[in-house]
Amino acid sequence: MRDALINQWKYVDDLSMAESRHYLEPSSMQNELDGFTDWSRNNHMLLNPDKCQVIIFCFMKCPPPPPVLTINGLPLEVVPITLLLGVWLQKDLKWETQVTRMIGKANGRLFFLRKLKHFNLPTQDLVTIFTSFVRPVLEYCAPVWHPGLTCAQSDRLEAVQRRAVRTILGRHFTNYEQARKNLNIPLLSDRRRDLCFKFGTYLERHRPSMLPPKGSDYHNRTTRNCDKYRHVKCRTDRLRNSPIPYVVRLLNA
Repeated sequence: MRDALINQWKYVDDLSMAESRHYLEPSSMQNELDGFTDWSRNNHMLLNPDKCQVIIFCFMKCPPPPPVLTINGLPLEVVPITLLLGVWLQKDLKWETQVTRMIGKANGRLFFLRKLKHFNLPTQDLVTIFTSFVRPVLEYCAPVWHPGLTCAQSDRLEAVQRRAVRTILGRHFTNYEQARKNLNIPLLSDRRRDLCFKFGTYLERHRPSMLPPKGSDYHNRTTRNCDKYRHVKCRTDRLRNSPIPYVVRLLNA
């Protein structure tokens, strides 16, 4: 990783380092941090420990104490929630914070939609404003968090679109289903599923190593399932509802 960075000239805005290990194995993260600290110093950059955080994902009933990680001798803060490239990660890998933040930001943008409604903009212009200015907030990085949503969280996201549709139609609003059909606006859950499927087709073309092998990779026989990906064995719902197993199910379907 450090060698790859040495040969590039760019502004380093954000860098994340990850380690996956058995709880009995010693952590090598401190050695990586020390090496990256030395590289930064040699290239006339300084790391700010106050802006660096540590988040630990461990699902043991009695988790071991986390390793103390330092930069320049200063310990790094261990946090339960962190922001990574616009996505809020929780240490339990649930998405309540992500959903709450998206809804809050989208509701703020609905304020402008309501203001524009008072100027009697055409309905189609209001729909365009919603689909290009508000809805993307509710779909950012959907393939990452959509498979792990609860029904209640999905309903909360859909409620934002329901309020937008009611605002656009005003007194002509009767019910949500009919309003969506009149405005040609699909359910957010359907759009998120389509975005996950598009992400899967992207992986097929450009990152096939991230997907499990197909049946044809194991044998040369032509069978009904030879073009389908091997099932990802999941011992927990947490893994089953993670992006790759979910995308594999979509591609096989």
